[in-house]
Amino acid sequence: MSAKVDVKLVKALRDATGVGISDCKNALVESQGDLDKAKDILRAKGMKTASSKSARQASEGEVAVALAKDSVVFVQVNCETDFVARESGFKTFAQAVADIALATQSASLDDLLKQEMGSGTVEDERVALVSRVGENVQISGVTYKQVDNAHASVYQHGGKVACAVFLEQDQLGVGKEVAMHVVAMQPIAVDSSGVSLEVIERERAVFTAQTEKMGKNPQMTEKIVEGKLGKFFKEVCLLDQAFVKDSNITVSAYLAQTKTRVLDFIRVELGE
Repeated sequence: MSAKVDVKLVKALRDATGVGISDCKNALVESQGDLDKAKDILRAKGMKTASSKSARQASEGEVAVALAKDSVVFVQVNCETDFVARESGFKTFAQAVADIALATQSASLDDLLKQEMGSGTVEDERVALVSRVGENVQISGVTYKQVDNAHASVYQHGGKVACAVFLEQDQLGVGKEVAMHVVAMQPIAVDSSGVSLEVIERERAVFTAQTEKMGKNPQMTEKIVEGKLGKFFKEVCLLDQAFVKDSNITVSAYLAQTKTRVLDFIRVELGE
C-alpha cells in the first residue's frame, strides 16, 4: 500500500482508538491498510509511550464514584496536569473504570486492572489513554464499601475528594448534607466506639506525657487525661462534631431532627 491512505479507514481507526489522525495514518501505512493490524500497532506504540511516561509525576486527576443502593466505589485516577484532568475523555475513562469496579466489586487494583473494558482490559484502556493525552495516567487506588440494608448518599468536591454516607433510612438529601460535613471536617469515626484502640492509646500516651510535665499526682493526671480524651472524641467523631451548616447543633442533633441514623461513612481524597 502506498503512503496514500483511504480517509474512511483513517476515520474508522480514529473512532475505534481515539488516537490522533497522523498516528492512525502511519499505523495504516505500516499495516498496509489492515485495520486490525493497525490497532495492534497503535496498542504497541501506546504501551511503549505509557512505559516511557510511567516515571513522571502524576499528582492531578480525580476521584471517580459509582454508587448503588447500599454500596459505593471510589477510584483514584491520576494524570500530570489539571488540563488533562478536566478533559472529557479523561473524565469519561475515570467514570467508566469506577462503574466497572462497582459492577465487579473490585476491591484491589490488581483485580480492577484485569477487568474487561472496551476490546481489552482496564489496563489496556489506560495505556491507550496515555497515548491519546500524552501524559502519564495511573489508576492509583480503588476503595469499595458495602453496608447491608443501608442507603448510600455521595458528595464530591472539585473532583479531588468524595464522601459516601450510609443511612439507616432512605433520605438521600440528608445523606448528602452529612457527606458534605464529612468532606469539610474529616471525622475519623461515627462515634467513639469506632475509634481504633491504637489511636486511643496513642492519644492517651501524648496526653499523659503532657499532664505529667505539669507535676500532677497520678489520680489528677488520670482525670485530666480522660477529660482530654473526651475532648478529642468530640473533635474527631462525626456525631459529636458541630454541624458544619449550623455550628449551634451537633451532627447527632441534626440527625435527630431528620429521624435517621448514620451507619457508616467513607471519605476518599486524591493522593491518599
